[in-house]
Amino acid sequence: MTRYLVRFDRISRDHDPAPLETVAVDAYDLAQEVHRHARQYVVSRDFDVLVNLETGTVHIGLGRYGSGTITVLEDK
Repeated sequence: MTRYLVRFDRISRDHDPAPLETVAVDAYDLAQEVHRHARQYVVSRDFDVLVNLETGTVHIGLGRYGSGTITVLEDK
């Protein structure tokens, strides 16, 4: 399991959303955590989260609802 910090450029209309620090097994697991976190900012519940661990980026709703950067804090 790996510990990640996700800093968001924006989520929906919030240009200063709280960062997400979480533990995830893989990109799919991290995408689920980001989706849970983004739900407090996005009215729609029907949006995808794309996580690219190689580039360290995350896109919410294909970038329509936001984006951010991923930092690995601890890799176990």
